[in-house]
Amino acid sequence: MSTDKLINRHYSHNLGELVDGLAQFVANHLSRALTIRNHASLVLPGGKTPNAFLPQLSQLNLPWQSIYLTLSDERWVETTE
Repeated sequence: MSTDKLINRHYSHNLGELVDGLAQFVANHLSRALTIRNHASLVLPGGKTPNAFLPQLSQLNLPWQSIYLTLSDERWVETTE
């Protein structure tokens, strides 16, 4: 299986451009999911990672009552502790 289409790189000149682009990208995917079914889900990292992105995303006109949000944590904790 070719992996050349699994990752698309996007370059931004500054944080504002990056945040705007990411917010639009996520909003487009949520909107498409909502056309297929009556709800969509978005998993967000915790911590400081989404600080610039979430306020921008929240300003977009989306049916938030149909979108489920949850936080993730990528840290690994040993199961033996």
